[in-house]
Amino acid sequence: MSADTATQAAKRAETAQASAETSATQADTARQGAETARQQAVTAQNAAKISAAQASTAAQQTEADKTITAGYAKTAKTCADSTAADRQAVQDMATKVTADKATVADHAAKVAEDRTAAETAAQTAQAVADSLPDDYVTAVGKIAENTAEIANVKLTDKELQRRVNALYSIGQGITHQFETDTDTAYQKTVPTGAKLMSVKNIGGRSIVFNQIFQPRKEANNGATVTADSDGMITINGTTTASYINFRDVTPEQNKVGKYAFKLLILNNPDSISMKFSFLNRSQSTPAITSGSSAVIYNQTQSEISLGKATGISGFAVGTVFNDVKIKIQIFDLTTMFGAGNEPSTVEEFEKMFPADYYPYNAGEIISAGTEEIVEQGKNLFDIEKCVSLVPYYGFEIDTNKTLKIALKDKKTCPTGVSFGIVYIFHDNTMANWLITSKGVVGAITDSSTMVGATQVMVACYPGNKETMQSIADAFDIMLVDGIYKSDTMPAYAPFHRNEYPIPETIKALSGYGIEGNVTDYEAKTYTQNNTIDGTAIKALDTPIVTDISTLIPDDFLRNIEVEAGGSVIFKNSNDNYHIPVPSEEEYIVKLSEVGGTT
Repeated sequence: MSADTATQAAKRAETAQASAETSATQADTARQGAETARQQAVTAQNAAKISAAQASTAAQQTEADKTITAGYAKTAKTCADSTAADRQAVQDMATKVTADKATVADHAAKVAEDRTAAETAAQTAQAVADSLPDDYVTAVGKIAENTAEIANVKLTDKELQRRVNALYSIGQGITHQFETDTDTAYQKTVPTGAKLMSVKNIGGRSIVFNQIFQPRKEANNGATVTADSDGMITINGTTTASYINFRDVTPEQNKVGKYAFKLLILNNPDSISMKFSFLNRSQSTPAITSGSSAVIYNQTQSEISLGKATGISGFAVGTVFNDVKIKIQIFDLTTMFGAGNEPSTVEEFEKMFPADYYPYNAGEIISAGTEEIVEQGKNLFDIEKCVSLVPYYGFEIDTNKTLKIALKDKKTCPTGVSFGIVYIFHDNTMANWLITSKGVVGAITDSSTMVGATQVMVACYPGNKETMQSIADAFDIMLVDGIYKSDTMPAYAPFHRNEYPIPETIKALSGYGIEGNVTDYEAKTYTQNNTIDGTAIKALDTPIVTDISTLIPDDFLRNIEVEAGGSVIFKNSNDNYHIPVPSEEEYIVKLSEVGGTT
């Protein structure tokens, strides 16, 4: 039994061992399955993560695509709108081109018409020119030359460059700026947009003034000629030739250089046409019967020859002179200003020397020391200058001006004034405005009453200052210099004039007004570089600098109110010498007015 029992136990042990081994195998299998399941779970989890990330990315991409798509849609709409606008613009341009074609056709027709008219006019002018004497042909050519010169001046006006610069500065946010004027001049125009001016410095100017004509007092070619100490030449008698010589050319007139010569007719009851001939009629002033005429002449080496004469010509043999009174002047411009610096036109010369006549002067140095700064508005209608011109009341104006006058219409005469007439005379023309209770009734041009080609006068009737002032106030009468008939009158501004005299202590400084000496009102110093020794300017070995801060107020010539289009004048002690002086002024300028934006 024990053996049997042991055998059974062994079998049971074997069975248990087998079961244990089976359980172990199953457990290992289960473990492996669990590991496999775990790995699969991890793999699935990772795959899920990847899918989630991909899904998130896809969602984001989808949203971005939606945004882009919306942008594309908006752009497409904008393009569609632009296309519609472009279509309209193209249509407008087509319409404009059609209109322009019609305009061009009209212009072409007008050009052809104008060309035909111009050719006809040219033929007429040529026929007239061919029929004129040489002197008149020369005068016509000179007029054309001067006209071209005027056109060039207008084309090179620096105001255009100022406007361009101002517009650029405005674009940079700049509203005001400083501008300086360093031109040498007797009178300067206040620039557009200027509000305040400060004079920084003023220099001296010296010239060798001369007037080198003296008449000979004797009978000549049938005429009797007398002359007084004031340069007045009186002519009587019947001529036996077509010219009257007054004297031979003198050595001082017989040199290479530029000269100005002038004829002034003061009495000519029979209206004899005459001209002043220089160097035996090789060069003459324009022929006139009254007033004055002048010319600038450049004398060359080949024209120098002693024995030639100066006189008058332009009339027929047998002309009767009945107490004709004239004055003649010759100026050596090269001696006066230096070679290359002479005035180029009569107008330029006469702006500096506006008097009708200057007595004989062989050549003396004249220094233009500024004694007064005058700031004046652009309106020259100065009632205070009026004098009694019975039955009128008015004033004469500098003859070297280009004037234009304007009156405000649709007004009535002031109380107590039944009517008035305002006249302006200039260059043998007269315009008058009849002013009644209905306003400015009419403007008339009439030269029949003119005496003298250079007379300039403004007057009114009835002849009293009060009436003239009331008319001027009621009708905003404005008289402006320096503009042409085709130019637009500036906006009305009342007449004003302010004078700033230079202190006596400044004028008393040694060498004041001599060329090269400078008064600096900004630095408050006076620098003397030169002195005059006899008839020549002499440079100092060492400049003398003087402190003038105690001689002038701190604000002297600082921040002076100015009017654009007005003027600044550097007056010396003699109103017959408008000699340009070097100076520097600084302006505060409003750029919007320069650029024309306001």
